[in-house]
Formats: sequence, C-alpha cells, structure tokens
Amino acid sequence: MELRKRGVAVLPAEVNKSGADFSVEQGAVRVSLGMVKNMNQEDLVGILAARKAKRFSSFRDFVRRSGVKKDVLESLVLCGACDDLGNYNRRQLYWAIPCELHYRERGAGPNLAFSFEEERYPELPDYPEEEKLRLEYEILGITPRRHFMAFWRERYGLSRILTSREALVVPAGETVRIGGLVVRPHRPPTKSGKIVVFLSLEDEFGLVDVNIFQDVYQKYGGLIFGGKRVPMVVTGKIQRRGQGMSVTAWKLEELKCYFDRN
Repeated sequence: MELRKRGVAVLPAEVNKSGADFSVEQGAVRVSLGMVKNMNQEDLVGILAARKAKRFSSFRDFVRRSGVKKDVLESLVLCGACDDLGNYNRRQLYWAIPCELHYRERGAGPNLAFSFEEERYPELPDYPEEEKLRLEYEILGITPRRHFMAFWRERYGLSRILTSREALVVPAGETVRIGGLVVRPHRPPTKSGKIVVFLSLEDEFGLVDVNIFQDVYQKYGGLIFGGKRVPMVVTGKIQRRGQGMSVTAWKLEELKCYFDRN
C-alpha cells in the first residue's frame, strides 16, 4: 500500500521472475515467491535452482523441473504466478495440475483426460476478475495488480461505505461504515484481562485504525482471526485524540455479505 501511495508500481509474483524476497525491476517492485501461501523453503529452493539452470518454458516444464507439491502449485496458479507459462488462463492451469503431476510422477497413462504428446488443455472460461483478486489476496496477502477496494468501488459503487480519505474529516462521535482489507490484527495483554483487538483497515487510499473491545470481539473474532483473507466492512464510531483518528467498532462483516444483504 505504501508503495502505491508513493507512486511505485507493484508487479505480480511470477515463477520466471520473482525471487525469494521482493526485488526491484526498472523502478517497480516485484512480489516475491516467498509470499505465496503454502510455499516452504524446499519448494522455493527447488524453483530457483531449476530456473537458474533454464527458464521455465511452459507449465508442464515448470511442474516437471521444479518438483513442487500440489498445494504449492495450486497457490502459484491461483495467485497468477504461472500466468506467463503459455497461453492458458488460471482455470485451465488449475484444471491441469493433477494431470501434470501424474505425468511427472508416473508418465503418460491410458486413463488420462488428454494426450501428453503436447501440452493442450480444454477450453475453459477464466475466473472472474473479482475471484482473481480475492484469491490473490488470500494467497499473497496483497493484490499486486490493483487494490481490491478499488475494484469493488468501480464495479458496485459502495456509496454508503466511506474511504479512508473520507473518514479523516468525519467529526468525533459520528457513526461510520468503512471497508478494506484487515492489516496487522493483534491482541495485546491488558491489566484488566479483558480482550482488546487493534487492527488497521486498508483501502486504495490508506489505512484506518480500528479498536475492537471484548463484547464486539466475542461476536466477530472469528472474522478477524479465522484465517480467511477477505475485505471487511466495519461499522463504528469515530474517535479522535490529538491528531490521531480511529474507529471503535461495534459490528464487522465480510464486504461481500454486506453487499449481498444491501
């Protein structure tokens, strides 16, 4: 997010270009393979070693030479890291994973769905843009191509959900709804022993700090720490202290659920 605010382009993860860490390419920042969900050191080393010997020429070539496991392949395909491996979309590549693993482990067999004489997958429609962004965020923790909230505002409007920029000028005590991606949720110890959660909600313009106290946490804690990386809508009151601003939440919900209901 800070990179976008500073005008620095963010490039997606790619198996032929990304390294173990973030890297700089002609002034832009390339997302690392280390960010990919399920990626471990063994898989990462396998990819980089195989690529050093020779650039991956196709999805089959990548599966065969990298040696990565199924769950890593799925993550790489669904976050777009294999987009440059031929003229296939992400749904086609995801469909091909078990077949290519079979080819790697056992060779071509009579019961496969297509011939292995050449890499040819069936015609399948790609995932919708919304689904692609959701999967990128779930797998990488970021959406390199565009911010998820920018897509939602462009597609659906979201006129009743404030941006972080708009929330900055709302008076203290006013009730607001803001939407964004949950960043850095944490539960610090308290003297009273009661649960307090602090997090930031990120949209395409910046961050808003959110405070969640025990009674609200007991209702919605699963949304925060349940493992799903999805955009959220927070309803709460604006709090101000000096130059700082935050929202004390009394309701949380997934953005999609909020939109479907409204």
